[in-house]
Amino acid sequence: MVLDIGSGLNPLKEENVIHVDINRLSKHLELVCDAYYLPFQNNKFQIVHASHILEHLENPIKVLEEWKRVTKHLIIIKVPNASFEGYIYESTKEHLFSWTEGTFEHLLNRVFPKVKILRILQYKNSSRGFRHKLQTIKFYLLSLFWKKNDLVGVCQK
Repeated sequence: MVLDIGSGLNPLKEENVIHVDINRLSKHLELVCDAYYLPFQNNKFQIVHASHILEHLENPIKVLEEWKRVTKHLIIIKVPNASFEGYIYESTKEHLFSWTEGTFEHLLNRVFPKVKILRILQYKNSSRGFRHKLQTIKFYLLSLFWKKNDLVGVCQK
């Protein structure tokens, strides 16, 4: 089972996905809740997925620890890439944080023992063993939502 946090207007459309968001207007919403306080048991989900959420939250470490609590195996986090093709992404009123590959990896390594930072092109060219493991958990379906200018952190518990 997959938990899609902050599913918003473009939720994952896959079976066995629970969609949660703080916004009551989100599509395919099963539960309205805060990403910092998820009303689920420890280790409830095989995969936790959050797309374009982390940059909006005041305390990324605290929310990552909560997401780690509810997953058994993997957390997949997508954020805008601050250094895509030389463009420096500036923080705005809506985006409190921005990351490059290095700063995003550093952030995730503070909470997770195993972290891999990917872009969609890296996924297609990744080693066979890693790619095979990701495909076995339907990771490919999640990767369809990647944009070329996004960073994707794959974190193992």
